[in-house]
Amino acid sequence: MFVSGIAGYSVEKAINHFDRSIEISQSLELTGLTHLLLKKRKAYQYYKHEIDLVIQKTKIKFTKQNELKPSQSTKESITAGVKYLEKNLDDDFMWSDFLTSAGFGKAWITAYVGFQLSEIIPHNNLLARVLEKLIERSNSSFNETIMNDGDSTTFKIGFMKRMQKEIPNNEIEEWLTFMNKDGGWVTYKDKKALRNRLGFELDNKSVDGWLTSKFCVTASAVYVLSLFDTMKDEYAQSCSFLLKNLQSDNVWSSYWWRSPVYATSFSIMTLSNHSSFKGQIVGAVEVLKDKQQDNGCWNNEILNVASPFYTALALKALLLFDPAKYQNCIKKGVSWLLQNQVTDGSWLTNRVLRIPATDVEDPSKVNGWRLSSLGVNCVADDHNRVFTTSTVVNILACFHKVFGNDIDDILQYKADAEKPNKRVSAIN
Repeated sequence: MFVSGIAGYSVEKAINHFDRSIEISQSLELTGLTHLLLKKRKAYQYYKHEIDLVIQKTKIKFTKQNELKPSQSTKESITAGVKYLEKNLDDDFMWSDFLTSAGFGKAWITAYVGFQLSEIIPHNNLLARVLEKLIERSNSSFNETIMNDGDSTTFKIGFMKRMQKEIPNNEIEEWLTFMNKDGGWVTYKDKKALRNRLGFELDNKSVDGWLTSKFCVTASAVYVLSLFDTMKDEYAQSCSFLLKNLQSDNVWSSYWWRSPVYATSFSIMTLSNHSSFKGQIVGAVEVLKDKQQDNGCWNNEILNVASPFYTALALKALLLFDPAKYQNCIKKGVSWLLQNQVTDGSWLTNRVLRIPATDVEDPSKVNGWRLSSLGVNCVADDHNRVFTTSTVVNILACFHKVFGNDIDDILQYKADAEKPNKRVSAIN
């Protein structure tokens, strides 16, 4: 019904009926009914918009390739991944991914991908052009339809820092407003503006779930903080926040991500940068390592399928914590990534980003998550594959820098993947 146009046509007819009804209601000065009809029409207009977005997303996914490339060297894999990312830049030098009810992710995606690539190719002219366009847009948000958020601002600041771009003091100050006094970082900070953007002006719906500190947001923010010598106090305070909130099972739960692998990996990455904190996260590292599957990957737990995205994050955490100690796990994971690159240079993606309802403070209490891009209490996929691909390219480049190994040196770990996993959990 969507693709054929029947759904869109039916909704448009409904909107036309509402238009006529509103005219009649206004002519009769029925204020209450007019208000109700206007609200209903707005909802149907949004339904039509959502239908258009889903069709657009479907068309994008249809163009993607799904056949795996033959195993190749890390350098060849990195080159193919970078080329894929270059091809998926739009005319405005922006990357787009993740469809939600707010539309397609733009500035957030561009900042994240730029942050990942700038670590490995900081002097790239095309990447410099991307950063220039991102700065011109001024917004640090999911896209231009919503207010600035902590995550988007974090990755934009990190992108600028890695590209050695001068960062104005007012932008640093704006970024730090997302940090609470206890060291935790928030996604949104302006309750009134958020309610207005979501259309909650006349409703009693709570937005508190989106305003509190999040471990996944904090972890990535502290990772970027570690790049600045001038913010050691903020870095130490936020690290202390993470350590205080390490759960009894030695993981950090993610709010916006379906797996604790995201928050746990970023937390390990940043806490590994400080000798006094590093010794306190050994248990978390062991638990993360034990989540690795026998074939070398980490799974997307909601679907129980392999996730290149979570695999790349987990490998980066192990690499930054102790590459020598965990080299077998790292090499096995890299081998799996090299064997699972698609012929167009990307990596297959699945649903990793979750959108809890605005009143949900603890996502673990939600009974069932819808596999959908629209609405709340749903889990969305990075359909354009740029989010996942940039994350994988980053770990492959970092791995190559540390080990300098080629595919022939690590394919031996492919055979190990068939053996039972005999690792013992750090908890046990």
